[in-house]
Amino acid sequence: MLGKLGFENVVQAASGKDAWDLMQAEKVDIVLTDWNMPEMTGLELLIEIRSDERFKGLPVVLITAEAERDSIVSAIEKGASGYILKPFNIDKLQGIMEKYAQ
Repeated sequence: MLGKLGFENVVQAASGKDAWDLMQAEKVDIVLTDWNMPEMTGLELLIEIRSDERFKGLPVVLITAEAERDSIVSAIEKGASGYILKPFNIDKLQGIMEKYAQ
């Protein structure tokens, strides 16, 4: 979907831990992360990102089917910039990217 929206420099990771490792080597402008990932969940990744001064202002958007209000509130309290509920369409993704991508 990001390619269809014109984003060319997209880095993907297979797990939250891989994403965190990639962030140490690659400059990223926004993080779109699934809530449920192996080794480190999206919420755990968010916590790591927010605990690192280098990434304090980095937009982090959680993507998940986790629709419980408490989960959403928890993610926002921990510093999530946004939240996308699955299933979602390209228009929803475009709105998020226009809001947060630099």
